[in-house]
Amino acid sequence: MVASLPPDDLKGACKIAQGKLLLSQQADIAHRAKIFKTKESDVYAVVIGDKMTRSDALALAADARKKGIATDAFAQQDRSWTYVSDVPCQDEAPTN
Repeated sequence: MVASLPPDDLKGACKIAQGKLLLSQQADIAHRAKIFKTKESDVYAVVIGDKMTRSDALALAADARKKGIATDAFAQQDRSWTYVSDVPCQDEAPTN
């Protein structure tokens, strides 16, 4: 997880997630980002990458911290979070 935002700020979560995705792509460590809603803490969680092994997740979190994507990035086991959106979010996608 590279960011968390309050449950009433989906638009903010989308903006933060887009920025984290861009940084991840530039650092060549992840090319996907998603937003989930957590159950216990009831926040929006911004995650990079896809489903992976624990050791891969720990390495990705370490890379994200090392490369300045999120100084507090950490690996978190899926605890039945609710999927919200891929990034960019539908309402944040560029229009042509």
